[in-house]
Amino acid sequence: MKTLGELLKKGRSTSGLSQKDVADKLGYSSSQFISNWERNISMPPANTLKKLSGLYDLPTDLLLNAVSTNAANIARKKYAEKFERAQ
Repeated sequence: MKTLGELLKKGRSTSGLSQKDVADKLGYSSSQFISNWERNISMPPANTLKKLSGLYDLPTDLLLNAVSTNAANIARKKYAEKFERAQ
């Protein structure tokens, strides 16, 4: 399964939009937000995820499943880092 970032990047490019275009349409002051989502550094808020689903014509369920997977991966990574520091 693709990561949320991969889905968002593919959806944006398929829609013919730049990161700046998406930021403007969503009311963000900077395209850095979009970049961070696409690089899996952060995740968009739930209400924004719904807007992205419509903007990119992607099923909401597909994005929500990717969010769940991303959240689990982030938690695993943080746990592993914490565990390594503790040893």
